[in-house]
Amino acid sequence: MSDPIVRTATRADVPGAGATLAAAFHDDPVLAHLLPDAARRPARATRFFRTMAGIQLGLGHVYVCPGADGGPPDGAAIWAPPGEWKLPTSTVVRTLPQLTRVFGTMTLRSLGVLTTMEKLHPPDPPHWYLEFLGTAPNRRGQGVATAVLAPVLERADTEGVPAYLENSNEANLGLYGRLGFEVTGTFTVAKGGPTMWSMWREPRRG
Repeated sequence: MSDPIVRTATRADVPGAGATLAAAFHDDPVLAHLLPDAARRPARATRFFRTMAGIQLGLGHVYVCPGADGGPPDGAAIWAPPGEWKLPTSTVVRTLPQLTRVFGTMTLRSLGVLTTMEKLHPPDPPHWYLEFLGTAPNRRGQGVATAVLAPVLERADTEGVPAYLENSNEANLGLYGRLGFEVTGTFTVAKGGPTMWSMWREPRRG
C-alpha cells in the first residue's frame, strides 16, 4: 500500500473531517463521559468536530488524508499554531449555541473540561498545539496518523518549535511517544472522570 497522501484541509473538507474524527473518538473515554448516550454520540460528535475544524480552518493548519472515492478522509488533524492555542472568549460565546446542541445537559460539564485544560496548558514557550487527531477505524495501524501529523511536526523540527497535546486515551501513548512526545503530567476532567495525559515534544534536530 502506498504512503498516505496528506494536504491542508479546505472548507469542503470540514464535514468529512468531522465525521472521521467522530468515528475515531467514538469510544474515547472523555467523549463518552460528555456524551454518554452511545446511540446519539456519532451525530453529536460529528457536529462538535465540524465546529472545531471550522474554527481552526482559518488559521491554516487543519490537515486531512483524503479517503477513497471522495468519501470522508482517512485521517484528520487539527492544530493551532504558536500563540493561537487559546480560544478567544468571543469565539466561545459565538459557538455556545452549537455546543449546547451537541452536549445538551452536559454543556456546563464540557465547558468545565475546556476550562481545566486551559488552566493546565503551558503558556510558554510558544508551541504548536494538537487539538485533535483521528484516523478512520478501518485505517488504523496503517501509518495514517503519523502521516497526517507530519506536516506540522516536520515544520516544528525545522523551525525549532516545541509541540503540546492532551491525550485522552491511554492506548495512544505509544504512538505519541514514538513521535517524540513525553508525558509531563496527568489530570482528571472532572471529579471521578477519566484521566488525560499532558504531553510535550521538544523539536528534533538533525
